[in-house]
Amino acid sequence: MIGNRRIGITGMMPIELIFDSGVTPLDIRNFFLQHPDRITYIQRGEMDGIPANAGIMTKGIYGAIMEDKIEEVVVVFQKDSIKPYILSEMLDDQGVIVHKFRFPLDGNRESLKLEIEKLAENLKLVNLENIEYWRFKLNETRRLARQIDELSWTKNTVSGYENHRYLQSLIDFEGDPELYMTKLYSFLNEIKNEKPFKQKIKLGLIGEPPIYPEIYKIIERCGARIVFNELQRQYSMPFPVSDYIDQYLRYTFPYDISKRVEDINAEIEQRNIHGIIHYVDITGPCYVDDIIFRKKIGLPILTIEGGNSLVANIKTITRISNFVATLKEN
Repeated sequence: MIGNRRIGITGMMPIELIFDSGVTPLDIRNFFLQHPDRITYIQRGEMDGIPANAGIMTKGIYGAIMEDKIEEVVVVFQKDSIKPYILSEMLDDQGVIVHKFRFPLDGNRESLKLEIEKLAENLKLVNLENIEYWRFKLNETRRLARQIDELSWTKNTVSGYENHRYLQSLIDFEGDPELYMTKLYSFLNEIKNEKPFKQKIKLGLIGEPPIYPEIYKIIERCGARIVFNELQRQYSMPFPVSDYIDQYLRYTFPYDISKRVEDINAEIEQRNIHGIIHYVDITGPCYVDDIIFRKKIGLPILTIEGGNSLVANIKTITRISNFVATLKEN
């Protein structure tokens, strides 16, 4: 742990700023989904007036912040979702210190630089000279995560959930970069002699990380396996860059969808993927993305809706099973 003071973050953002400020980051989304009291968190959000159309994720994140008494939060704004606005207004009304970080929709370097400088000022950072030091320090852990990702499809020794789990945690490095790096080294050592998974159908999962992680086991029971988690891979910062600003400009999710399509298609070819599952939060603005993906990605796509339940329902399970069966026939 970096420091005794915690600061919650609601998504991927320049984490180097948080570590340089001497506080411990906490990925509220991941914290909420893994917590045994997550139903209580959702109920707190509903009791305090979070609107129904905001979805259980917004309710759960809000509830986790209030119930766990997190006094300071960075709310991340990306694309045109209304949910960060709802969350920041509700938290501010409750006396939580709210910092807003906005990824510029046009991906403009100067706009992103200004947003980073604004957040640094709010976090009481006098200058940004140490940010490159932190980027260099975190890159070793990111490199290990990319190695885990690579083993998912080159050696077939990493499950879809393991891939998701270890890359997802790169949002906050579980609050302690050195300890988390040790975890990655240990996992890589554990799977050195693992036998490859037997599923022949390779799938990619694109869109936001699923709210119900059991989807990975469901897919494997159907005879397929996720070998590409689009957004989680992006958390590993897989592109060569010259500085920390470029690093967050190359992170494709907040910007023009064409960059995402280009990246997804490149990974489809490299990993020999047979089909795509697009996870869509029904309370978000992702349906336009789905239309474009179906035009630009030359593979069968199954769109799975989430956002109002913490578990996959029978309809979702059946659709996954039928999708995999169709891929097997082809």
